[in-house]
Amino acid sequence: MINKKTLLLGGAAALFVTGVQAADMPKAPAREPVYRCDITGFIELPGTDICFKVGGQVIAYAVLAQDNVVGGSIFHSWKNVGGSSVHTTDDTLVMHVHGRLNFDARTSTEYGTLRAFIEMQAHDNNASTGGSFDLRHAFIQFGNWTIGKTTRTLNPAGVTPYLTDYGVNGTLFAGQGGRPVQVRYTMPLGNGLSLAVAIEDPAFYNDGDYGLQFRNQVNVARPGTLFGGVTSTQERNEVPDLVAQLSWAGSWGGFSIGAGVRQNVYALALGTTIADRDIGWRVEGGVYVKATSNVTLMARGSYSDAYNQPSGISLGDVLVNTATGAIGASIEEWMVAVGANIQWAPAWKSGMFVAYATAEPSTTVGTTAVLFTPAQVSIDVFQVMANVFWTPVKGLDFGVEVAYVDVNYNLPILTPNPTGTDAFSIVFEAKRVF
Repeated sequence: MINKKTLLLGGAAALFVTGVQAADMPKAPAREPVYRCDITGFIELPGTDICFKVGGQVIAYAVLAQDNVVGGSIFHSWKNVGGSSVHTTDDTLVMHVHGRLNFDARTSTEYGTLRAFIEMQAHDNNASTGGSFDLRHAFIQFGNWTIGKTTRTLNPAGVTPYLTDYGVNGTLFAGQGGRPVQVRYTMPLGNGLSLAVAIEDPAFYNDGDYGLQFRNQVNVARPGTLFGGVTSTQERNEVPDLVAQLSWAGSWGGFSIGAGVRQNVYALALGTTIADRDIGWRVEGGVYVKATSNVTLMARGSYSDAYNQPSGISLGDVLVNTATGAIGASIEEWMVAVGANIQWAPAWKSGMFVAYATAEPSTTVGTTAVLFTPAQVSIDVFQVMANVFWTPVKGLDFGVEVAYVDVNYNLPILTPNPTGTDAFSIVFEAKRVF
């Protein structure tokens, strides 16, 4: 009995001493499950050398338009005001929302930063089950190389004013921010100057929607109908677009100037003998000036001949005789826009611009009986936008934007031949960026 008591007392004493010693021992600091990277906003994935960031935005807007084309979406886009032979003057209201989610992964290597970036976008489309889900960006950057789907090389940086997301998509220079698949090499030249050279997949622009007028299939042999009878088809080009841009950025602002060439290939039907080929080219650029710490002035412009996608006016690249598939003439387009960004106060800012664009065939096209002169097949568009944004907290914007667009065109190929129209529109937007 004594032995048992002795053992129990000895065990209790040992536990007491051990507990006291354990309490006196310094505790190891708790390990952070994730460590911060040197890049602001990025975190390090445990057990890897990858710096990772998740971002995105939610955009909701309501749009009021003075008038609209039948069957089309509404708002600032010129095509939605005068881009159809069927037009209505009914006022229109629509509410819409879409969300974006992006992932950015970076790793430092002996060759420079290795980066992968993916951005997806989902649209509501006013449907109870939701809308489309598409890919906006997916590219790899390795040193000076960029490979994948991202913004066009020729798109001038820094010359787009503050706009609602819907407004950006409706501008005359909206298409100039397209995102084709490409391989690009950017060479720093020093003192803020750089040269980018790229090949881009023209199939990004060959989606069958070359504007509501031409779609690159004007039947010059039998005018009076746009799609009737034998049609020609734009085949997939045999070579990629080749583009180059020289850009500079400094303390007072920046500029860029670039040029590109493209091949146009046509056949009477996909997979049949090629009927005709043509080479198109374009030049575009922009400049922005920091007039004050709160005001930035900007201008941009482009000229193209048979390389008009991705322009905002979207008439197509060439006129094709749909009886033979032969290219009758190239389409020439030019666009100029001037604008400004103003930071009125830390929580208030505005963007505004004025733009003009025109497109017409380069030469007279047609047969002996019927000729289409540049004056007979032409479109010109004038557009003005202005807005004000309030940012009550970081990452949250509320904006109001108004726009006016005037469209004038002469298209005898359409029946009836519209002459032009104009309209006002306004959008209310809420945007949360994270």
